Amino acid sequence: MDSLTWVFIYYSMEKEHPVNYLGKTYNTSIHKDLTDEEYQSIVQDIRARPSESEVKTQLQQLGAGGSKMNKVYAYFFKDIAYQTKLVYNKWSISEAL
Repeated sequence: MDSLTWVFIYYSMEKEHPVNYLGKTYNTSIHKDLTDEEYQSIVQDIRARPSESEVKTQLQQLGAGGSKMNKVYAYFFKDIAYQTKLVYNKWSISEAL
């Protein structure tokens, strides 16, 4: 093998990180070690829901011709979306948390 091939093999080996989850192992190049506190903070941010008053305000704005509906989506549909596993996904967001 030429030196370029060895560089590629070394680079690939350096970047692959195995992920063991739900009894399966997957290799990924995306990797970040998290402390327990960082993990819990991320999970809380993901699971946070907007207040009812924020949702009502946004629904009124939608009724007046607005188009932004991120708070409406987060309040009513985020839980369903996080339980959905598409054909090309290995697991849903809820399973991963």
